[in-house]
Amino acid sequence: MGKYVFEVYQGVKSSQVRFAIQKTYGVDVQSVHMVRVPGKKVRMRGRTNVIKRYDKAIVTLKAGHSIEVLPQ
Repeated sequence: MGKYVFEVYQGVKSSQVRFAIQKTYGVDVQSVHMVRVPGKKVRMRGRTNVIKRYDKAIVTLKAGHSIEVLPQ
């Protein structure tokens, strides 16, 4: 079982991520967990800025399936 992390748009549902991964990579997805990463406050040149929050999808594939990250 391999786990892969994808940055996704805000408000995307896990069922949509599952369908997209299965269609794009042709693999069987076992589970999808959504994580909301909070925004950060950063200081640049004396000003306070906010880095926007984003969502991550942690995708677990069924045994025997994998996604080729770097082509060989």
